[in-house]
Amino acid sequence: MYLIPGLGADYRVFEQLSLSGIEYRILEWIHPEKDEPVEHYVRRLLPQITEAPEYFVGLSFGGVVGAELRKHFPDAKLILISSIANRGELPWWSRLGGALRINRLFSGKFLKHRNPVIRWIFGVSKGRDTELFNAILKDSDPDFLYWAFDEILNWKGNGAHRIHHIHGRKDRLIPMRFTTADIRIEDGGHFMIVSHGKEISSILTEMLRRLDA
Repeated sequence: MYLIPGLGADYRVFEQLSLSGIEYRILEWIHPEKDEPVEHYVRRLLPQITEAPEYFVGLSFGGVVGAELRKHFPDAKLILISSIANRGELPWWSRLGGALRINRLFSGKFLKHRNPVIRWIFGVSKGRDTELFNAILKDSDPDFLYWAFDEILNWKGNGAHRIHHIHGRKDRLIPMRFTTADIRIEDGGHFMIVSHGKEISSILTEMLRRLDA
């Protein structure tokens, strides 16, 4: 199983998961080329996949990348967490902003800027979660943030590839009401992979047990 972090995140967002007995690897982001299509970017990630995957678990933007990776591994199953199965699952204001390219008015350095509004959108409230969120944001590649934000807003993928979709009812970045998520975390926000790591660990463990039975 390959875990794929979200926009600008890294292995640290999965540290609250406890997946005993499940073998997994975490993909690492690489620097995007200028105006690189996500399909091309994904091909440059392929060397990190050294064994044929059974599952891709995509978090947020990682779900988009997981869907594109699955084109190279059609037998793999995709599980989405706090993500989208297609562009239509973005809220209408995000789709409009992407169509008008409004997001390109904001630099990657601006997106790295720490402020209470960003934390509120991501649903980060606890002290320890805030420290981790700030640390990840600080270490994020601004070029990657700028590129990935544009790619997720304008992705043309479809939802035929996913097997399960775990989403938080209080996700403000990708409101659950726009998605067709089938597993719902009652008080989960967009950062629930950290804040609700224990609950998501139980869901994933049971899900994989049933799928592999």
